[in-house]
Amino acid sequence: MKTKLLSVFLVLAMLLTSVLCLLPAAAETDYDAEAKTKGYVCRVGTAEEAAKNDYAGYYKNVLDASYAARTGGKTITMIADATLSGNNMTTDSQHAFVLDGNNQTLTISGVSFRSNGGTMTVKNLKVVTADDSSEGVITSNGGVMTFENCSFT
Repeated sequence: MKTKLLSVFLVLAMLLTSVLCLLPAAAETDYDAEAKTKGYVCRVGTAEEAAKNDYAGYYKNVLDASYAARTGGKTITMIADATLSGNNMTTDSQHAFVLDGNNQTLTISGVSFRSNGGTMTVKNLKVVTADDSSEGVITSNGGVMTFENCSFT
């Protein structure tokens, strides 16, 4: 009798696990897509990290994200095209960050990329100068600036 009960129990356990394997897996949340619908253009850190605390790691302005990223040497990832005017993307000797354009476009007007002894890496970004001025767009004062897979118009 015990053997039959044990056999039935094992068969039921195997059937239950088989049925669970057939259930659809929970869809992963696309935090970047959700943030984009809320008007955010970039994030600092991974999407999961940025989405914590009501999307606290997402930013509607690339410059604000650069302030948050440079103290920790973190990566800013753009999730949408953005505009930046009248301010400079700057890093100094105590700061570093990476701006991953994620093949998005950053339209700038009166903006420079500046390194004052710090490290700045910009990659996968299309930079469009809105005011037709190229003077002072990239300046370095003893820092390290790296541009990978970028285009400038």
